[in-house]
Amino acid sequence: MSENKSQTGFAVKAKRFFSGIGVILLILIALFVLFSVTSDSFMTSTGIYNLARATAINGICALGMTCAIIVGGIDLSIGSVAGLSSVIVAYMTSTQFWDTPILASEMWWIAALIAIAMGAANGLLIGWLVNDGNLPPFIASVGMQIILRSATQLLCRASNLSKISQAYRDFFSKDSDIFGIPLMAIVWVVIIIITYIILRHTRFGRNIYAVGSNAETARLNGISLRRTRCGTWMYSGILAAIAGILLGARIGSGSPTDRKSVV
Repeated sequence: MSENKSQTGFAVKAKRFFSGIGVILLILIALFVLFSVTSDSFMTSTGIYNLARATAINGICALGMTCAIIVGGIDLSIGSVAGLSSVIVAYMTSTQFWDTPILASEMWWIAALIAIAMGAANGLLIGWLVNDGNLPPFIASVGMQIILRSATQLLCRASNLSKISQAYRDFFSKDSDIFGIPLMAIVWVVIIIITYIILRHTRFGRNIYAVGSNAETARLNGISLRRTRCGTWMYSGILAAIAGILLGARIGSGSPTDRKSVV
């Protein structure tokens, strides 16, 4: 009898595994094996290093998008937020348009904070448009995408800002690696942990799931739809801005087409 119960329990766990994240893990393992066999450089230290730096940027954006989807919406403005973020940092530390930059090279982090604030403001506006303006998340985020894309073009005068702060580039260069691990990948892992804690171990995270599951029921249970939605899209915007900052340092310029690297 106990043997049948153990077999049943194993079958249930196996079904849950293969119906959820287990399938994704198996696909990733299969791709990993495939690329390892077909490419001589994939499993080298250089290949893994470059892969970690490249995937960190998209991975950070994906975390913000995940939260937006869980709350019952979507955020299609993340690419434009990332592009504008890289341009803001480059613009404020560049000597391309003037002899003396707005900020000294070592003060690039102030521009980064401004970029993050821009991402948060974008998310706040999307959340307000969805909650108070009754706009579908698709329409609200696409509208902000167009506005931010135009702002990016105007700010950099439709050209690449290549003369950016060397201190900004050096901060995320190979010299800043920790035990051989790219700093960008470490930032990604830290954000993964923070996102997990928010979603699984905070009231705000539980509210995100509740609103995404049934907004009316969540409202009747005292959950603020406006606060939850605005907070979720703000978090998505902040992560997109961070991704844009990392992207600018990685490619060494601020460009109106940077958004294409994260969408």
